[in-house]
Amino acid sequence: MEVMVALFIMAMIAILAAQAFNTASSGADATREAMQRLAEIDRTLVLIENDLRNAIPKPLRTRLGETLPALYVAQSDDYWLTIMRGGMANPLHQRRTEEVRVGYRYIEETIWRDTWYNPLETEQEQARQQKLLTGVRDMVVRVLPTGPGVSIAGGPWYDAWPATGRPADQLPIAIELTLTLEDMGEIKRLYSLLPGKGPDPVVNPGAGSSSSSSSGEPVQETIN
Repeated sequence: MEVMVALFIMAMIAILAAQAFNTASSGADATREAMQRLAEIDRTLVLIENDLRNAIPKPLRTRLGETLPALYVAQSDDYWLTIMRGGMANPLHQRRTEEVRVGYRYIEETIWRDTWYNPLETEQEQARQQKLLTGVRDMVVRVLPTGPGVSIAGGPWYDAWPATGRPADQLPIAIELTLTLEDMGEIKRLYSLLPGKGPDPVVNPGAGSSSSSSSGEPVQETIN
């Protein structure tokens, strides 16, 4: 009888220990998943901030005559934000400039970041594509322009950029991004930019023809 009681007590201790271990393991897994999720969100927001901090007021004109504004915002299923930015690291010393175009697109509840190392390229297949954040139920972008009487509280806030009457080489002073995530709810970030106007256009007598540099890279042309 004493042996049976001892075995029963040992069995109960083993069951309680197993339950405690399973609970601790499940808690650790949930914590790990939450930390990974927070890291993904933070990485996405930091990448957007870094791109906007390095935005330059430099529009481009393609060989087909299309104007690519320095910064583009639209409530679109395609690219909702594109940025002409500088300061791009080149640790491998590749034959390219430090200026690139970066585009953010939102498709199937996922945010992607595309980078064109040749800023004149526009096709998605020509860009380096990065999958950033999933589980995004909704996304709203607003732009605060430069001008007298403009304020964060009073606006006016625009849903698209360049706005009517604004030149393609002008940057706004702030962008507000609101994300609605399926697991974290609403997240809002306000990014400030350095307002400015691009450089004077480069006088190029051969601008009307398809030209290239001696190294075979396309010539970038700034416009007003």
